[in-house]
Amino acid sequence: MAVDLHIHSIASDGAYDAATLVQMGAYAGLVAMAIADHDSVGSVAAARAEAKRRGGLRVLPAVELSARADDGRSVHVLGYCIDPHSGSLQRFLSDQRAERVRRAERMVASLASAGFPISMDAVLAHANGGSVGRTHVALALVDNGAVPSVGAAFTELIGRGRPHYVPKDVPDAAAVIDLVHEAGGLAVIAHPAVSGVLDLIDTLIAAGLDGIEAYHAQHTHEQRLALARLAMDRGLVATGGSDFHGHPGDTARLGAGDAPDTVIAEIVARAESRACHDQGV
Repeated sequence: MAVDLHIHSIASDGAYDAATLVQMGAYAGLVAMAIADHDSVGSVAAARAEAKRRGGLRVLPAVELSARADDGRSVHVLGYCIDPHSGSLQRFLSDQRAERVRRAERMVASLASAGFPISMDAVLAHANGGSVGRTHVALALVDNGAVPSVGAAFTELIGRGRPHYVPKDVPDAAAVIDLVHEAGGLAVIAHPAVSGVLDLIDTLIAAGLDGIEAYHAQHTHEQRLALARLAMDRGLVATGGSDFHGHPGDTARLGAGDAPDTVIAEIVARAESRACHDQGV
């Protein structure tokens, strides 16, 4: 059995819609999955409806939120078992999606001033109403022949530290953790070894962190084991997923990361326990 708790759909920067991802997940043998889009819960209802129609596959409501550490580093927080209809969450997501558009506009302006053939209209066309991200900028560059692939766009032009990278204006990590809790969910730090924020975990635990994405597809076997041990030692849940997007050239496959299927019961139990605690039960 397999679970994948980090998948992206067209509601943010993935290539497939929610129903298709559920169908793909079932075909891949997943027993549970979570579509954790960037600053969007737009695919949660459709994914759960398709899973219910098919039967045999559990879908957890999820979201991926951007935050910053005190030193300015980027931190991604996964929220699991959140209430997609939470008013505070919906307001936050709306604000962050607007910031994503502003960021893309700044990035496009930088690229265009350097002579790259790109327009904001092309970026928005790739986003197709979803949460705008750097992947959509990369896809527009690929379309116009500026770069051969999405990966090349990140490596050469718009990745962190590259000449046309533009940071997002996001809240601090503690505020994002609080927001996830307010929406009834568990806050999990995403791909900490990939993001280079391993040293921040204890600080985030003090801020209320509930889990670590230990079994990320891009973590090495040794990193997965070490992070799973760290989660156990700190009393946190160890989650995992593929970070699947599905664009040409992406190497992640659904189910990659090899998270144990027992993590689902642990997440749900912890979310229920938190809800009882918050309600004074």
